[in-house]
Amino acid sequence: MEDINLEGASGILLNVTVGTDLEISEFNQIGELSGLCGRKIKNHCWTALSSDLEDDSIRVKLGFYRFKRIKNR
Repeated sequence: MEDINLEGASGILLNVTVGTDLEISEFNQIGELSGLCGRKIKNHCWTALSSDLEDDSIRVKLGFYRFKRIKNR
């Protein structure tokens, strides 16, 4: 995920699905994605456990949006 550029994103949506043996260090690496966007973004992140995945598997889905709100005059 090192090649992901989220510059200019106003928010991210992150879904992490893991097997049963996710380590904290692995989850922290995924969480670092929000730091790539800066501090003024909205983050929505959730995690799910899946018995369908092998124990050492991680599935990450990332979405982001870039839009500016138009203020009413």
